[in-house]
Amino acid sequence: MTDAASPSSVRAAMQPGNAVPAPPSGRRSRGQRSLWIMAVLALGAVFSYLVYREYQSTLARERDSLLTHARVIDENLSQQLQGANAALTNVCNDVGALIAQGQAIQIVNRLKALSDAMPGIRTMLVINASGLVVAASRPELMGVDLGQRPYFKWAKANPVSGRLYVSEPFKTTLNVFSISLVKIWTDEKGQFAGLVTATLDPDYFQVVLRSVLYADQTRSTVIHGNGQVFVSAPAIDIGKEPGHAAVDPLFKRHRDSENRESIFSGATGAAGDERIVAYRTTQPAELNMDQPLVATISRPVAAVLAPWRGVARLYGLMYCLLAATVLVAAWLVHHKREALTELRVARDRESREHSERLNLALEGGDLGLWDIDLATGVRTVNNRVQAMVGCGPGDPVESVAVWAERIHPDDLETWQAARHVHAAGETESLVRDYRVRHQDGHWVWLHSRGRVTQRDANGRALRMTGTYLDVTERRAAEARIQHAGELLARMSRVSRTGGWDYDLSTGRSAWSPEMYRIRELDPSVEPDRQVVMDGYSPESRVLLAAARTAAIEQHTPWDMELQMTTARGHTIWVRTQGEAVVENGKTVGLTGTLKNVTARKQSQIDLKMANEKLERMALSDGLTGIANRRLFDQTLQAEWLRGARSGNPLALLMIDIDYFKLYNDHYGHAGGDECLRRVAQALAGCSRRAGDLVSRFGGEEFAILLPGADGAAASKVAQSCLDAIRDEQIVHVTSSVGPWLSVSIGVASVKVNAARPALSLIERADAALYRAKHLGRARYETLSNSAAV
Repeated sequence: MTDAASPSSVRAAMQPGNAVPAPPSGRRSRGQRSLWIMAVLALGAVFSYLVYREYQSTLARERDSLLTHARVIDENLSQQLQGANAALTNVCNDVGALIAQGQAIQIVNRLKALSDAMPGIRTMLVINASGLVVAASRPELMGVDLGQRPYFKWAKANPVSGRLYVSEPFKTTLNVFSISLVKIWTDEKGQFAGLVTATLDPDYFQVVLRSVLYADQTRSTVIHGNGQVFVSAPAIDIGKEPGHAAVDPLFKRHRDSENRESIFSGATGAAGDERIVAYRTTQPAELNMDQPLVATISRPVAAVLAPWRGVARLYGLMYCLLAATVLVAAWLVHHKREALTELRVARDRESREHSERLNLALEGGDLGLWDIDLATGVRTVNNRVQAMVGCGPGDPVESVAVWAERIHPDDLETWQAARHVHAAGETESLVRDYRVRHQDGHWVWLHSRGRVTQRDANGRALRMTGTYLDVTERRAAEARIQHAGELLARMSRVSRTGGWDYDLSTGRSAWSPEMYRIRELDPSVEPDRQVVMDGYSPESRVLLAAARTAAIEQHTPWDMELQMTTARGHTIWVRTQGEAVVENGKTVGLTGTLKNVTARKQSQIDLKMANEKLERMALSDGLTGIANRRLFDQTLQAEWLRGARSGNPLALLMIDIDYFKLYNDHYGHAGGDECLRRVAQALAGCSRRAGDLVSRFGGEEFAILLPGADGAAASKVAQSCLDAIRDEQIVHVTSSVGPWLSVSIGVASVKVNAARPALSLIERADAALYRAKHLGRARYETLSNSAAV
């Protein structure tokens, strides 16, 4: 009905009529049901796609992580193999001549110094052609017959000069499960004369493997090229007798592929559990290895997919809820449509004599008509109003006072106030939504629209006419929409992803609640352009501005990780993704997401720091904390070349603790270790120039490299070292020099000749050290030469 309808026409419309329209056909009803079913199936397809995409993303991220960590292990293995190869080559070049000269002790000292300087090497041996150990870094191995070792037989039967033989894993004479790196040495006729071996330290590689165990149930291993496991973290039972382990099928696939790195999924290991395994072959071409080593790292598929299963369950629950909501809504709509059809039939029957205008106003509407005599409080309503509250056509119509009792207590006061204001003529019409109690006890929402249609001469309202519309379903739909919005917000919080969009025409942005949480902003803040860019670091701000410009002008999407500071001062990393909103080929806005990725970034930083720590460990002596032999060799070579270019002198102090073996035998290994630490710290304080290097040369020997120092300057440093050791007053009751520990020092200073090897400086310092010991120890001797060396 319209506001212009007369009271008489309204009352007439409330009388029964005869016109009965035909209900909708069954074909239309079946078509609507099919549309609802298709909507539910489409929703299921969307959720299935999301679950599958998350599944693929989870596996892809895990494969990338496993390959990255396998490369870390490979890099460390390569460095250790290169260092060991260089050490073996060095010994092979000199061993024949030194043995011929009866200088076996120099070989032993060199083996000991080399094994001490390389953390990944446990033992170094020199074996003659008969298989007897003639020199060893460990005294207990001298004279041991290793002629029956498979690696000895193989190398002797297949001698290739320069080849690095990699033995199968075996149990050593010292009862340690390890791998030996082997190179042959020849006599002056080029014939096989024996082997030089370096046994890998499994404990060191355990530490390396444990450092890459980034998640629960992760396992990393180093495998020989024949498929036998050398070392594993966590440790596994390799077996009492090496050589009987079956080759893992996944390892065989990698080996047969001849690829440097592979990643497979399948059953692996003795337990046969399903794992994702990354393989990385270590076989540097320059080392000429006869067998490779393979680094592996793996995680169970079940552990990798555990977070994804949680997401899948969440999506499944969400789908069930949404599907149930859609189906219930479909049923309600269908039920409501049937009710509307029945009402329309009844209304058309009752409104046969109504005016055309009133019929047009009510046609197709779910309206109840009411008319109130304000003087008497009598209400007149049609059958639809009665049906809205559960009353039948024959039930008595309630008065205004009784109707007021049916109104919800929370709505009654505002309803009465609005009616009085309109009756007083202060409003043009009376429009109100309120709840009334149904006969069954539940509440029904009514949308009431009416106006005063009759007043007396004094303007007092006499009659009011209007309509009711049952908006219960609309209110329920609004509540469902609100719930769906809250559900979407919860999904955003669970995934920790914020959403945003930007309207180019208005310059206004809209943010999801998660955006405010990520940036720690008050939700009342308007996200204008300044707020959007605030917090990003200067570099990130430039990148983001360029990405937004490219998206607007060229429709280029972006996906970047940027650093920003939140409103509360926390520095975080975020992943920002965005793209242009294009209509008719023109950019009208931007939309995208923001995700806090600080935890993953921190993991990457921690991994980098761990690698740097491993690098530092590789260049420092584990016992004394000063530079090790490896760093000394690198620095000597660099300073030798620099001295050759500049013409500046280069000095070296070779320092040996007097009677250290007697000290070690008397005070024990713990006392000997503490003595070495005190001597190292005392020597470290004797030379403070930039470029000077104090290092542990091997055993009880130390070396101080002095770039740019002539003989006089080097002698002053040597005297400072003697004074510092004397001032330490380390008691040495078994020394024949005196009651305190003393050192002997050999000093050599030369002008560098690039044509000569840097080793010549060490030989001169060694000669001076030998003379200092020969002349009574606890002193320094100088061997300088102004001529180029």
